Amino acid sequence: MYGYLVQVGDSQPTPTELGQAATPAAGVVELPASCVADTAARNTFVELGGRYCLRYPNTFTAGDVTADRVNFYGPPLDESVEPVRATLTVEILGPDGGQPLSAVVDHYIATYGADLTIDRQPSQWGGAPAEVLYGLPGWEPAREPTRQAIVLHGGTVYHIVLVPYDVNALPALADVENVWAVVSQSFAFMTVP
Repeated sequence: MYGYLVQVGDSQPTPTELGQAATPAAGVVELPASCVADTAARNTFVELGGRYCLRYPNTFTAGDVTADRVNFYGPPLDESVEPVRATLTVEILGPDGGQPLSAVVDHYIATYGADLTIDRQPSQWGGAPAEVLYGLPGWEPAREPTRQAIVLHGGTVYHIVLVPYDVNALPALADVENVWAVVSQSFAFMTVP
């Protein structure tokens, strides 16, 4: 099996990659200030449909990017096949069905079963109402503890998942807290013309 690195297009860095605000052209959306990388230690990510943008630590890589999902992977912290690492996922779940945030979160938690103790904290992401959830397990097979946020904006449900969220997962704890702080403070919704 072979892999190749292919570059398509201009090899010069864009203004956004340099940490500067891009000059908007006709029909192009200008990035909100919170999304423009302010130091070399942060990168900017703009969702493919232009619905949101964010900054993330440059020690993380963006991967598995689809129209409705992106994963940000922290550096591997051991040499194993499945290394310990912080991973933050941002996904668009779809329309809110006209439900308020509390009902959307109730429905989401109910999909896990009734025997979980969940800590629900009101929050805001990108100026939109959100709830941060502690106590939900992650995806199969590991089912690691998570910190999750459910965000409602413009009739759409956004879902952010951070793993592992475990104060006992000391090797990844610094990366976990760093990526959550950078992403949650920079996350912004965009208006596409």
